[in-house]
Order: sequence, then structure tokens, then C-alpha cells
Amino acid sequence: MAKINDDDGANLRPIQMLFRSKEAVELYELPDTSSSSSTSSSSSKGGKTIYRGKTTFSLISPSGDCVFVHDASVGVIKCDLNSNHATAPFLKDSKAIQLAKCSPRGSHLLTWERPANKDSNNGNLKVWCAVTGTLVQSFSCKKATLSTLQWTHDEARVFHMVTNEIHIYSGDWRRCGKVRFTGVSSFSVPVVKGVPPNVIVGSNEGEEEKY
Repeated sequence: MAKINDDDGANLRPIQMLFRSKEAVELYELPDTSSSSSTSSSSSKGGKTIYRGKTTFSLISPSGDCVFVHDASVGVIKCDLNSNHATAPFLKDSKAIQLAKCSPRGSHLLTWERPANKDSNNGNLKVWCAVTGTLVQSFSCKKATLSTLQWTHDEARVFHMVTNEIHIYSGDWRRCGKVRFTGVSSFSVPVVKGVPPNVIVGSNEGEEEKY
């Protein structure tokens, strides 16, 4: 079976592919074609049904041991691949969530939902603990995107873009710096081990600067 390494290159696990249809979410594992033991008939294993029902999105954790599924009638559900499939919501009040992604090491889940009413103080760009489902941090973000918040590969730093600035946090969410760039509209943080956490910033005028 095809294998991929973790960050230390010590552990190997199959390459996994997640498919979502109108009826269900299924997980496939790709065959190993890298060794002499592979045969000419290298097809993937039959799909494993992770969740049955209509869903709006699904994603697999970086470690490959769980899948997060969003059912608009339930919310975000965490399906542990090593135990019975869950059907109860993992994140509190998560029916309205529209976008989600895992942090590079899979310790957090980032979600976006439409902003609540103007009188609400709750942010709509939310960071959750991927182990307990606890809300860790929240920010306001009118645009439907997850790119305004990014981690370094080791999750030691978190970058959050606001108007004309990018705020920098430590892994435990202590504010430790900022980058100011008038008119900033996008940025990118490398998530590859060994690459310095430079920030590429693009403005509305098409200019770019590197920090």
C-alpha cells in the first residue's frame, strides 16, 4: 500500500483519499506501486463509508485518524476511523459553518460561518481544539475565506490578517508581534519543514513585499 511519512519520517501510513457524494462520505486508500511486490492490477481498496447522509463538506485530519464532516442538520461531526462512527455534533452550535480546515499538525480546526447580527460580539472565524471540540479563539471575518489565518508548519506561530496589518500569535495565542502593510489583501506562510516563516504580502494595487 502506498505510504507517506510524518514530519519526522519515522511513521508510515497509507495515502488516503476522501470522497463526498450526495449519499455519503467515503474513504479510499491507494495501493502501493513503489515496490517490486506491486502487481499490474493496482487498484484502490474499496471505499469505507465514513458518514451516510447529505453533507456540505468533509476533510481528513493530517494524521489520517479522523474525518470531520458537516451535516447542516446536525453540525460538524468528528468521525474517529479507529472506533465507531459518531453521529452527534463535535463542535457546539456548528450548523451554520460553511468552511473548515485543519491546522498543519491537526491540533486545531479553523471554521468560517456567516457573520451573526450586528449586535453579536461573537466572531465568525473560529479556532477549535481538534481533540476536545472546545472553542479556543474567534475573530471577525466578513469575507467567506479561511486564508486570513495561517499557521507555521509546527504551529509555533499563527498569523492573522486584519485591516492594514498581520498580527502574529504564539502557539498558545499570546500576541507577540505584527507586520504593518497598508492595503494588504493577502499573505502566505510556508507550511514546509525547514523553510523560514517568511510572509509574502500582496496589496490591492498588485504590489508584493516579503518579510
